[in-house]
Amino acid sequence: MPYALCPFRYMRIRQTTETREMDMTPMIDMVFLLMTFFIFLLNFSEAEQDERIRLPKSELAIPTRVMPAEPLTLHLMADGTILFNGKGYGPVEFSAALGLECRLYAYKKIPLDKITVLIRGDNRASTGDVLNLVKECKRQEFDNFRFPAISETP
Repeated sequence: MPYALCPFRYMRIRQTTETREMDMTPMIDMVFLLMTFFIFLLNFSEAEQDERIRLPKSELAIPTRVMPAEPLTLHLMADGTILFNGKGYGPVEFSAALGLECRLYAYKKIPLDKITVLIRGDNRASTGDVLNLVKECKRQEFDNFRFPAISETP
């Protein structure tokens, strides 16, 4: 059909420049509510920070109801490596790092008898490594110890 005979040649198509906006306020509110829910739901305990440690199971384990006021968490790996403040140490390096931590507590005027040492030992770690770790802590004058374990009901 030629253009001259086309009945639609005089019709104009109107182009609308309407912009539609979506109200994002309810979506932002929901995001913040979900974030708040999950933050309160999760327990960011320092004592549970390293998942490479497999705690031993014990029938005598008692769940900790109250965390110590001043915990000092040490992770003992299966190979004898000591994880402390996010770094791995051998026995000699750990002694120096623990001495530095003692000086830090002295600077903060926190007595060492108020510090509770949490030793999270892997169930595959040797007993001798655990005892050496306790001896080093005692040499630095720490007295309070806890050994977290998984409760195993009989």
